[in-house]
Amino acid sequence: MVIAGKATIDRNTHLFWFVTGNEYQMNRCHPIEFIELENDEYRFVKTYNPIPRGQDIYALLWKNGYSFCVNNPKCKTIRIDDYAGVKEIEVTEYPFVYYNGLLPREYLFLDENGNEIK
Repeated sequence: MVIAGKATIDRNTHLFWFVTGNEYQMNRCHPIEFIELENDEYRFVKTYNPIPRGQDIYALLWKNGYSFCVNNPKCKTIRIDDYAGVKEIEVTEYPFVYYNGLLPREYLFLDENGNEIK
């Protein structure tokens, strides 16, 4: 298992995304919530079942927004339309984790040509 990244709500509430699998099989992402304690220690809170949004792309309704985990090198951009407007988040590494603190009306995963990945 590899830590893909984490989303943070406040200084103490974190959602870590873990990736399982290898180069010969499809990966699976597992979000797990922790509370940060003192001395770099964490307390387990809850595991979640993310929504698959394409091969090696996952979304999770978490707290007041959405957290995304992208482990598909074809995905170059996450386009999010929420009440603050439309924004495009560049996917810069794989795996890539992003948290959007608002509930989106729509979100899309785009390839390098701006086509939706399904």
